[in-house]
Amino acid sequence: MNVEVTLVWRMLKRSIPLYLAVIAFSYLKSEQALITALIASFTVTFIFLLNAYTQSYTAAISIKLYYFSSLFGYFIRVGLTILILVLFNIAYPMDLVVLTLSVSVLFLGMLGIEAFMLLKKDRDLDWIE
Repeated sequence: MNVEVTLVWRMLKRSIPLYLAVIAFSYLKSEQALITALIASFTVTFIFLLNAYTQSYTAAISIKLYYFSSLFGYFIRVGLTILILVLFNIAYPMDLVVLTLSVSVLFLGMLGIEAFMLLKKDRDLDWIE
């Protein structure tokens, strides 16, 4: 049951214009803002992929574990996002305004794309095995 993974890969393909827009607008500000937007893009993509693989793996084990990972995994992913961004900020001084805007726009944009995909109901996904 790799529906989550398939959804995330399709979502990433459909969100390329969103990523390019965030990176282009940040480059207009400065090179530091560009690097910050690239770090934010990497982090958001990593967290969405991690979520998809976690959901698919736990759904294959049991439905209770899937629900548990959905509920409490959210808090772990938020904490992991903060940890990754803090570590990147220690390693490279980032533009915090661009970081905040980039992560917010990318997360909300990706969630919007995911909601649109689920409302559209991609027909070729194997929802139940």
